Amino acid sequence: MPMIADRALNRTRLARSLLLERHRLNLPDALERLTALPAATPHELHLGLWSRLTAYRPTETSRLLADGAVVRIGLTDAHEQILSAADCAWLRHTVAPGRERRMRAAMPRDIAGLDPRELAATARALLDRDGPLTPTALGEALAAHGAQVGWGERAPERLARAAGCLTGLVAVPPREPWSVVADPVYMTMETWLGRRAGAAEPERLVRRRLAAAGPSTIGELQMWSGLTRLAEVVDRMGLTVYTDVAGETLFDLPGAEIADPETPAPVRFLPHTVLVDGFPTATWAFRETPESATMTVEASRKLTAEESRAVAAEAAGVLTLFAPGRAHVVESP
Repeated sequence: MPMIADRALNRTRLARSLLLERHRLNLPDALERLTALPAATPHELHLGLWSRLTAYRPTETSRLLADGAVVRIGLTDAHEQILSAADCAWLRHTVAPGRERRMRAAMPRDIAGLDPRELAATARALLDRDGPLTPTALGEALAAHGAQVGWGERAPERLARAAGCLTGLVAVPPREPWSVVADPVYMTMETWLGRRAGAAEPERLVRRRLAAAGPSTIGELQMWSGLTRLAEVVDRMGLTVYTDVAGETLFDLPGAEIADPETPAPVRFLPHTVLVDGFPTATWAFRETPESATMTVEASRKLTAEESRAVAAEAAGVLTLFAPGRAHVVESP
């Protein structure tokens, strides 16, 4: 089987994830190219999109969230992600076993003796009757119900967390793109989108992930999705097989392009990291006051003069995104 070098793999993954150049795509189409992006905070959500799309406008994302064209939901891990409404039903149902397994591992004592299906059905009924609800209100309602039906004494916040993992709760969007809601409210996916969960489609999930992330090992696919036994799925898909320099087996879509390893990779700011020459090379911190905003970048290696200029220029762009109309200060190597 052919071997793929580290830089070729890096450039391929950057290209598939829309990070080699900014693209002119509408938001739902971009998200369907990417499958989903982290959206736990406004900065995380908007930065991930701004780094990939031309003429990105946070207000347009807020409008699409409010209209239900895109949604924020816990998909593959405990943190919220943004994805298209069209993808939400089938993706959420496909990764549901992985979310339940992770939830059981994270809080075994909290749900011991509970039937997950009963907990999920109760949460859905409460949300359909009284929603949207905050996690606090949902947890208290679940605890009160549990006391009546013999669940025993359970921590409300843990019940709410478990129910969220099991049911797929959509975060009702705030009106402003940079709003940070201390106690957000949630509805069920079915109620918010007006559609039922679709059938599980593990092969479609694998194809989407490879299209968005490039050649991947079985372990990487399972780590991202939370699913197990994906080797059985991959084996029947007729995928292209590579090895990397460490001898790991990588799978990819047949006919998918492998990028030229010499392709230039622009500086990109992502949540928690800065890519320089395509690789994580620095971290960033954002501070703001009513009058000014500061971006501080700390590199893990010495940057060239050209790299330093590119980092400073991209940091200035991030400040314009995060804090338009204020004085901006960039502190970078």
